[in-house]
Amino acid sequence: AHDTKEPDTENFYHALVLGMLSKLDAEYILKSNQEAGYGRYDICLIPKYQFPRRYYGQKGILIELKLANRKTSLSAALKAAELQINENRYEADFQQYGITDIFRICIAVKGKRFEIKEI
Repeated sequence: AHDTKEPDTENFYHALVLGMLSKLDAEYILKSNQEAGYGRYDICLIPKYQFPRRYYGQKGILIELKLANRKTSLSAALKAAELQINENRYEADFQQYGITDIFRICIAVKGKRFEIKEI
């Protein structure tokens, strides 16, 4: 038996990654599917303030997920995620917290295979 009804959807992988990242809630504000720039990012982790309101080198983390299908390769899905991050200017959400140092991570998934790229 399978644990989910339809595991080959972007929502499934989004929830999976979000669940794994929830353990970082002591250090990061975790946001999902929020409007920023010209669109909605998938996942954003904003470092929580430490005394005296500094981030001490912590970087913001932005994650964009794409699901490759029968017609789309992993590399094409990865490029689509990169293009979406670059065109939609999601870093606007970080700027309101004064964060300019951001990891931009693209994840493409196809079944049990995946590719990850930092841009």
